Amino acid sequence: MSDHQRFSGSLQFEDAVGLELGLDALFGGDEPENDRCVVMLPNVRLDRATRTLAIEFEGNRGGEQWYTTRARIGELAGFAASGVIETAYDGQPCPSIEADPRYYKQRPLHRRWDAYFAARAGDAAWLRELDRALLATTYESFYGANTITTMHLAATADSAEVIEVLVAAGVAADAPSPMGPPIADAGPNATRALLAAGADPNGAEVLLSACKRPTDDVARLLLDAGAVVKPDEYLAIACACAGGRHLELLRVFARDPAFAAVLVDARVIAAAIEGGELVIVDYLLEQGATLPDPHAVASRPKPAKKLAKTRPAKAKKAKKATKAKKAKKAKKATKATKAKKR
Repeated sequence: MSDHQRFSGSLQFEDAVGLELGLDALFGGDEPENDRCVVMLPNVRLDRATRTLAIEFEGNRGGEQWYTTRARIGELAGFAASGVIETAYDGQPCPSIEADPRYYKQRPLHRRWDAYFAARAGDAAWLRELDRALLATTYESFYGANTITTMHLAATADSAEVIEVLVAAGVAADAPSPMGPPIADAGPNATRALLAAGADPNGAEVLLSACKRPTDDVARLLLDAGAVVKPDEYLAIACACAGGRHLELLRVFARDPAFAAVLVDARVIAAAIEGGELVIVDYLLEQGATLPDPHAVASRPKPAKKLAKTRPAKAKKAKKATKAKKAKKAKKATKATKAKKR
């Protein structure tokens, strides 16, 4: 059974030792998956200056996890100097979890959590303060059973400087991670840094991931670095480009006849219609695609209206191009008719 749960609030810690001990307690469990704490690393944010840890989680989870999570946050609160975490179950407020520094004790810092938050924030200066051995740390409790590396965190933060610090410390640009190669989630700045450090532009789903972005800058960086479209990704990449309004990328990929052959697949033009870019729909029709049944010719004004509202300049240009194409075709047909009469 799944029930709606909410944990929201913040805890402040007297010093770095208390904060570190608390994080160890929160994320140190080895419960089976169905009993696992629902608060994961992405649900916490650290204000380093005030040593304040904020927790925000809201979603449906199993009842067993509710008790585990309360216990884990209670352990965390046992090292905090002040603060409170409000809780609710199925929309009903439940007893809050207040700071109660009953477990606090001094001990040497291991600082592995510093490496996590510094890499996630793209803070190269903070990372330089840490022991080099910490910079290759892998973190669990990142969305379920997944783990993530500092290099992957730096890639998602799109921080070239953090990547350079990690590489200088001996961390591989393609540091293995259950979440895939870091470059698959990198922004343009991180992509340049990772490629310069030797990351493989042809890693698993790297180019496909780039084609799903709102802009095509990362995909172009990968292509310039030697990325090639794998045959088993032709259709997925074609759909991503068509739906993501990347006409120029489609043209580049279609230079390969094998890739061009998938442009007639109904799923590609369906993605283009969903994306609302009429010039891509027209391009696919020119390549031999046909409009899918749910989107008969009569229904084509729908994406046109959407496009006109969201991107009027683009819509006007697309309409003008379509009109000119029809006029050219009509002129050609008229000439052919006149020639026959003669």
